[in-house]
Amino acid sequence: MQSPPFGGWGGNPYTSACPSGQVLRGWGVRSGDNFDAITDLYCGPPNSLVSGSDNRSPSGIPYDSDGSPGQYRCPDGSAVSGIYGIIGSNRANGVGLRCRNLLNGAPAGQSPLFGQKSGGTAFNWEAPHPYYVSGFDGRSGDKVDQIVAKSLDMSDPVRLMTTPEGIADGCMGVGDPKFRLYQPQSAGCDKYMVTDFCQKYPTDPRCSCVSSEMTCPNKFDKNCIAKNGYRTSDMMTVKCPDVMNCVQYLALSPGAQQLATNTQQNCSISSTNSTEIDSTNTTTNVDGSSAWIWIMILILVVVLAALGVGAYFLLKSDKPVSDKAVAKNQVGKQN
Repeated sequence: MQSPPFGGWGGNPYTSACPSGQVLRGWGVRSGDNFDAITDLYCGPPNSLVSGSDNRSPSGIPYDSDGSPGQYRCPDGSAVSGIYGIIGSNRANGVGLRCRNLLNGAPAGQSPLFGQKSGGTAFNWEAPHPYYVSGFDGRSGDKVDQIVAKSLDMSDPVRLMTTPEGIADGCMGVGDPKFRLYQPQSAGCDKYMVTDFCQKYPTDPRCSCVSSEMTCPNKFDKNCIAKNGYRTSDMMTVKCPDVMNCVQYLALSPGAQQLATNTQQNCSISSTNSTEIDSTNTTTNVDGSSAWIWIMILILVVVLAALGVGAYFLLKSDKPVSDKAVAKNQVGKQN
């Protein structure tokens, strides 16, 4: 999007623009009774303009050294959104800049007119939000004859710097780095994701690591790993063990236990003497093995007791008949 041409058709054509993806925050000029020259552009990527920083670069437009040097920068957090001025003597003989907040589109003031201050024919043009001026076309000779403001669509940068989802996307590495409010794993992203976004949206996939109960969720939390949630700078730099030990596992809530991976074996059979993982990262669970040994011993004792009782009754049923019982039986038969 660009403005109509303001001024006349004398001089030679020129083009001066900010680097790709950057917008204008101000300019350097020469002026007196006339608008003599645009000497410098102050440009920057949207995320730097929020903090009020920019880069000066020569405009590349030929000019004479008439008039006096001057400059203007929009307030911090804003960028050039339009131009206004006076057409006199068939030239854009007085020109000023209008500024607007880059994030919310609110007016942020304007520069004074450089060059002719009154008379002539007034002009005014401003790009709609979220478009912002990125450079100029026009015509010039010993003075600036004509000026055309060119604007750039900042809707994606504005989204990445103003909406919760956009800022979170920027922290996840989405979009042009020049358009992100914070960079991934920076202090700004860590703070925003941990204390702001993931407090409001704990179930968002981007919060699957930050919202985890586990230490080293990028190593042990299936949800974090599968959904590739935001990793803080600590998660990226802290050295994690290869295996989660049973003490750590059993301290988790049931829901977190279901998401745990790379855990020590047999953690479901717990005891107060659960051992920590040693330097070899072994997965053997001493407590679990001991429990199985005691179970087998108990089963063996029960089996032996059952065999003993059975033998007792078997021997009792086979005991010989006494002599008295035999004699008594014979007497009974004689009678």
